[in-house]
Amino acid sequence: MQISLATLLDTHGSWPKQKPIGAKGVLTGADRTQEWLLPWWREHYRQLNDFPVIFANLGLSPRMKEWCQERGTCIDIPSIDVFIQDKEDVDPLQANAWECYYGDRFWSYRKSWFKKPLACLKTTYETTLWIDLDCEICGSLSPIFETCRSVSLYPEQPRLYNSGVIAFKYGASLIEKWAQSAFLKNHLYRGDQDLLSWLITEHPNEIDELHAIYNWLITRGDNPHAIVNHWIGEAAKNVLAHQIQLRNYMLP
Repeated sequence: MQISLATLLDTHGSWPKQKPIGAKGVLTGADRTQEWLLPWWREHYRQLNDFPVIFANLGLSPRMKEWCQERGTCIDIPSIDVFIQDKEDVDPLQANAWECYYGDRFWSYRKSWFKKPLACLKTTYETTLWIDLDCEICGSLSPIFETCRSVSLYPEQPRLYNSGVIAFKYGASLIEKWAQSAFLKNHLYRGDQDLLSWLITEHPNEIDELHAIYNWLITRGDNPHAIVNHWIGEAAKNVLAHQIQLRNYMLP
């Protein structure tokens, strides 16, 4: 039986009433199209960090879901695919503008992207750090936890915040607004990052800005001081895939 939008908003679009069970934790997530990054991501994370990790199942293969369960907490995120508008349901002028700027490959990722805010609401920690799987963790993440007051992320451009690294407190109202808007306004935004950036312009006092070293966009060149290198974009992913293949990161 199909679940109504109202039911999903009530059950998955709000913070749970129970209190968090831990102080600090890391959250990431993947579906089948991204799960090849999991062993690489975890290997770099574990070198200098030992915070507990929650893996959000955004559509993992059974094999990789088992892999996550063996290495941390794995939580299932409800399927909201039916509420994420397809290309034909988006205003044609808007869809064309997105494709002219970004290309057309993003359409296959949107259903996974808009599950990210839902995953954030499932955290069991007082302070959580979401980190995308294409982020290479090169140092200690402790300073991000220590400075987070509500929601912290990096301003990639004026009025555009990168959602690859987000620190947030349990109960932060901006995260709840983000999740609810993922259901209601996804036809207006290319992805979760664009939606979150719009919400920040509406509620600018609810965030703090992260320093660039905690979400260094690899397209800007090498930075020896970067704590997190973000391999953003298709070209960077191709380079990363080649490096992963050469290093032979162990798969399950």
